[in-house]
Amino acid sequence: MSSRSKNPFQESLKNWFTDFADRLKNPATRLKSGLFFFCGFALLFFLVVNDPFGYSWFFVFVFVFFWFKANRFVLDSLKLPPVFYVLIFYLSAFPEWRLLDFTADPAAQNLGLSYPQLFLHQWMWFLMIWSFALLLISNNKNRQGIIIWYFFLLLFAHHLIFFAHPFNRWILFIILFLSLMKRTRWLEKLSRIELGIYLLIFSVLYIQFKPPAFFEQAKMVAENSESGFLGYSLPLFLYYAGKIYLIVLMIRIPIVLIFNYATISRKLWIASLFQSTFPQIVQLIVLLFIFFLFISGWQADNLRQEIYNFC
Repeated sequence: MSSRSKNPFQESLKNWFTDFADRLKNPATRLKSGLFFFCGFALLFFLVVNDPFGYSWFFVFVFVFFWFKANRFVLDSLKLPPVFYVLIFYLSAFPEWRLLDFTADPAAQNLGLSYPQLFLHQWMWFLMIWSFALLLISNNKNRQGIIIWYFFLLLFAHHLIFFAHPFNRWILFIILFLSLMKRTRWLEKLSRIELGIYLLIFSVLYIQFKPPAFFEQAKMVAENSESGFLGYSLPLFLYYAGKIYLIVLMIRIPIVLIFNYATISRKLWIASLFQSTFPQIVQLIVLLFIFFLFISGWQADNLRQEIYNFC
């Protein structure tokens, strides 16, 4: 039995590192130009987040140009697997949330952090935003226009959702869920062992991925603050996107496992569940919900009558 059949996950990982090393040595990769655009993008990013309203449209255009060039270098030359972007996003998110928890009190006062926490905070932003953008682009046929769409979604959330009634956030949740469900095509290329390992990892990440207390404290001053967009809405949007993407992955991985690796008999058994068992469960839940509403209304009417008689 070959080593590949014994451990396909280890073999695929070894092959990827070998191919990655070969790409770095290949002159066609243009490593120097890629590093130039990366450094330019990183420098302009830190300038923008420190003074987002102090630059002209030309400066913003240069920033976007370097960003897109850095994206193109990573996607076309390095060709990193999408799971790499996913792991970078969450490995950056956890220290970011812990940092916001640690600095919750001063942040609630002026939405600002002091050095060196500020540099670490912005560096985590940089990694989260860039890895999330690369994940979206790599699952959108390498078309970078998806970044513009998500930027407008962030503006929509900032002006119409985050500071409105909490129920309105479900609009954002549904939009993110439907959109991110389309950004999971990379799962279809994985083996059964890889899917199982990633399902376990993403389940653990979902349990541990909790919102920092900073969000509740910063909301009190973020609405009327010039720093509210970057200091509150951007990290909150990243949190919701990360949380919902974990839900999407935990739903999508079992579907891929069934569709690609389940036997015909197992697929037919699962199809029978959706035709008979699951609809009955949904009907039971709906009936219990209606019964709960009826009992609640009856109790509320009795309480109102008791209060009326007492007065």
